[in-house]
Amino acid sequence: MTQRCGLLTTAMALFALAVCPSLADAAVMAVDWGGPNYITNGGGIAGHQRAATVENLTNDYGGAATPDYRKYVPFSDTAGAYFCPVNSPGGYNGYDQSQSSALYYGGYNFIRYDTTGTNYIGVISSSPGDKIQPYVGGAWGTGGEFAETIVWVKDNFLNGANALDNLALDASTPLSITIASSGNVTYRLVVKNGSQYYVSNSTMSATGLFTIADPAAETWAAFNPYNSNNRLSDVSGTFASVTFDDVQALGFYVYKPVLSSAGPSSMVSDVEFQVTTATAVPEPATLGLLAVGGLGLLTASRRRRGA
Repeated sequence: MTQRCGLLTTAMALFALAVCPSLADAAVMAVDWGGPNYITNGGGIAGHQRAATVENLTNDYGGAATPDYRKYVPFSDTAGAYFCPVNSPGGYNGYDQSQSSALYYGGYNFIRYDTTGTNYIGVISSSPGDKIQPYVGGAWGTGGEFAETIVWVKDNFLNGANALDNLALDASTPLSITIASSGNVTYRLVVKNGSQYYVSNSTMSATGLFTIADPAAETWAAFNPYNSNNRLSDVSGTFASVTFDDVQALGFYVYKPVLSSAGPSSMVSDVEFQVTTATAVPEPATLGLLAVGGLGLLTASRRRRGA
């Protein structure tokens, strides 16, 4: 009797797997940055944690006698090389890294034509919530370029997503950021799948909620943020659909056009990215074998009971 029950249980399990393959787990919030408590000193901007490189450019893009100026922080998503502000209990650089999704990575590239100045990416204390903002001090001159990539990596994902394998994006996992100010810049969303980064074809240059409701229906292009120029020209290939089944990082890319006479003026107040788990579904041939095997075991069990 015990053996028959075992055969029956095995048969039912195989048949159920064949005709009803497991679905992905429910979506969870992996990144949730936003709120009034990131800046601990009550005002000002907390600058980024990694040191920037400053140089005068040999190419005179601006066309004047004054050398062009570049300041950049190469993009990094290496563990511990955070791009978020420093963690300090108070003072001008006070930033509370214990807040939701406070730890993020990234890099930027500023080029200012015919002038120098103060530039960095920081977090500004603001109401009703703090904001991630590129800071430009002094006149922008005759123009310039600006590009920035910010990502949250899997190791810091919320709600246990950091401990799960094969994180995926689909129609149940919208990606969204709130653009509080959009002056002179354009946003795209960013996904790292495995070891490859991608940027979205969809863009937004206006104030408001920028959402990709179904990442699987969006088109994406391969992107190399590690290039110190951090330009959109680092996108390789054409925009196409991508199956995201090994999500390692989520974020956004923001840039301003070359030769624009106005400096970047933009702020992001909320970032919400969801993920789910990718469930391996057997190939059709495997499903057929499982179904036949399950039915065979069920038939054998019935024959033994009738004998």
